[in-house]
This record gives sequence, C-alpha cells and structure tokens, in this order.
Amino acid sequence: MKYLVLIIIGVTLFSCKCEDGICDGFTESLMTYAPYPASTNKVVFENDSNQTLEFNFNSTDKTYEKVQKSHRNEVGGCSYYDCDNKYYGIWFITPDTSRTNYDTSGTIIYHIKNNLSFNIVDKIYEYEGDRADATLSIFDAKIEYQVYPNVKYNPEDTLLTTFTAGSTTYNNVLVHHIDTQTVYRGRYIIKPFVQRVYYNHELGLIAFYDIVTSSIFYRKP
Repeated sequence: MKYLVLIIIGVTLFSCKCEDGICDGFTESLMTYAPYPASTNKVVFENDSNQTLEFNFNSTDKTYEKVQKSHRNEVGGCSYYDCDNKYYGIWFITPDTSRTNYDTSGTIIYHIKNNLSFNIVDKIYEYEGDRADATLSIFDAKIEYQVYPNVKYNPEDTLLTTFTAGSTTYNNVLVHHIDTQTVYRGRYIIKPFVQRVYYNHELGLIAFYDIVTSSIFYRKP
C-alpha cells in the first residue's frame, strides 16, 4: 500500500502541467523619482565662460511584464526561472569627443563613453525588502542613492539648503565629492573628468565641476 501511494504521488506530480508564472514590469509609480522621463530630448550644461556641453537623447530601456517560464525539477515538482530586476534607464550622449582617459603615466588606455545616464533598479528581494535604488552618472562620476520606500542620500554628501547655478537658485541640493586620486579602471589609475557633482532626486544633475576646464557647468533651465 505504501509503495502504491508513492507511485500515485509520483504519477500525479509528473502528469500535472507546470503553469508558467508572470514577471512583473517596472513599477510605474517609481517614475516619480525619474528626473529624466523617456520624453527628454537633451540636457544642456553651461559654464560662466559660455562654454556648453550638450547631451542628446540616445536610448531608453524599461522592464515590462513577461511570462516566467516553468520547468520540472529533479524531484518532480515545478520550478521557475528567476525574474530579472525591474529597471528603468535613460542615456544621453554628448558630441564632444575630446574626452579621453589617461593612466598616470599619460598613456591612452581607452576612450571613455561621453554620456550622462540615469537609472532606477526596483529591487524586490525577500532579504532586502521592497526597495528601489537610483544611479546618476556623468562621464566617469557616479552617484547612487535610495528612492523607495523613502529617499536616502549618501551620508557623506553635503546638503546645501540653497544653491545658485547661473541665474537659477535651487533648494536642497546635494554635493557629492569624487575621489580623484584613486579612480580605477581595471588595473589602471585614471585621471578623472569630474571632481564633484550637485544633484537632488527631483531634478537630477544640477551642476558639476569639470576638471578639464577648471569650471562648474550648470544645467540650463
């Protein structure tokens, strides 16, 4: 009788079809924290010498709902392939191709991508809780901060209650300093382009100190 029950259970397990599941798409409500929606055509910065850096829209990406394929595991049950992180990203490229990274001996090692980018990763992990993180980058500088369930900036960043960029005054601006002495790309130490950035979660990148021109570039309204 015992073996008959096991046989019935085994037959039942293998005869039942594993139903596919669903991987959710990016949580649309998180777009509230995206300072650059997909409709953004370009972002322009200017310094006090009237030099401009224009970043033109290049591409965007977003995770959409999709079928989560199932498969039979080694004990006869149903297993599912993991869902990817839910993601929104947008990239802008500047036509200024003069930016080349050098190692400390002055030897060209590679050409850095001339981009401004922003993305949100919607992390749904049991051990992490329901959380979403944002990454904002320009040239070789990158800032990461949490946007959900609440906004948490890097504790080492400096908060400015007001910051004047050109003719515009902004409130609650964060200053993120870049370690310009120990920037690594593989085994190389790189001379970076950006020393510090000014940003917040509502407007994105407001300004940055450009090492090449020794000036601050402000985002044009």
